Amino acid sequence: MTIMWSASVFCNYLLNFLNKYLEGSIFLNNYYEGIAGLFATAVGASLYSKLGKRHAYIVAFTLALIGGILIYLLEAGTIDIPPSFLMTF
Repeated sequence: MTIMWSASVFCNYLLNFLNKYLEGSIFLNNYYEGIAGLFATAVGASLYSKLGKRHAYIVAFTLALIGGILIYLLEAGTIDIPPSFLMTF
C-alpha cells in the first residue's frame, strides 16, 4: 500500500512539475488537470467501494498507464487533435 501511494503521489507531483512543458496554455492545462482530479476522486471512490482495494488499484493504474501513453503520443506529434475540437471546450 505504501509503494502504491508513493507511486501515485510521485506521478501527481511529476505531472504538476511538467505541466509547463505540455503544449497549450499552462492555465488551461491546470484547469483540465483539476477537473480530471475531481472526476477521478468521484469515480475512484465508487470503484473502491464496488471492486475492493486490489481490483480498484489495478483499474486505476491501467487507466493511468493508458493516459500516460496518450499524453506521450500527443506531445510527440504522433496523434493530432484538430483545433476545432479543442475550441468546443
